[in-house]
Amino acid sequence: MKTEEKSKHQRRDVYDDEKLYELFQKHNLRHKRMISGSKSGYWRRFPNHDIMFNANIFTPSGIWWNGDLDITIDNFTIQKLCDDLGEELIIVAESLGWQGAEEQSYEELFEHAHAYFTPNKRYYHLCKYSGIHGVKRGNMTIITSKPDHFHKVRVKKWSRSNRKYDRT
Repeated sequence: MKTEEKSKHQRRDVYDDEKLYELFQKHNLRHKRMISGSKSGYWRRFPNHDIMFNANIFTPSGIWWNGDLDITIDNFTIQKLCDDLGEELIIVAESLGWQGAEEQSYEELFEHAHAYFTPNKRYYHLCKYSGIHGVKRGNMTIITSKPDHFHKVRVKKWSRSNRKYDRT
């Protein structure tokens, strides 16, 4: 019996496609975006936020973006981007998005997703973790959080003026 090979996840960097580049720019998600010059300073200012420095966004069609995300603040923007793209997107930690991601299928990348967004929804899915584990990438093992299950989180628009959520 033949074993089917899983399809590789070909990356299409947002810089490779002018329309994609403009779409990400429209949503203020510049490629290699930085939200702070100091990671520790940002963590101290927002200790209860879901922050991913050097996050990677992948879609089933191969779109790839990386940069800093504060999902607590950016979730509304990410959802609008997802709606405009018309396809699911996943957010993966830096080490899992860089090391060997091109050799992984979208399904394999999804196994390590921190969050995923689906078009035209009012909620996204956030991973709950249970301990740590090692992920093998070539001759390297990446120690990372062990995904357990996803739970739904309501998409909310962040109001920076009063640091509260606006209902959408």
